[in-house]
Amino acid sequence: MGPNGADVNVRAVVRQDGQSVNDYKRTIHVDPPPGGGKTRSVTLLGDTPLKSGQYDLTVVLTDTTGNELVSATTDFVVP
Repeated sequence: MGPNGADVNVRAVVRQDGQSVNDYKRTIHVDPPPGGGKTRSVTLLGDTPLKSGQYDLTVVLTDTTGNELVSATTDFVVP
């Protein structure tokens, strides 16, 4: 990350039974970490209404040229 931070592309997909329920795409600016660090945590919040059931969530962060920075997948249950 440069001294002015970095723009990061965010894509998050919520799936139920292999079908996309919601797809989120945005570009965000991440400020540089304090104290000259090289990485910074990013927290994303969403407010998609979901019916009861089992879901999978995949989030991918890429730089502006499309190179993957980090990705994560998890599952969760809506009661």
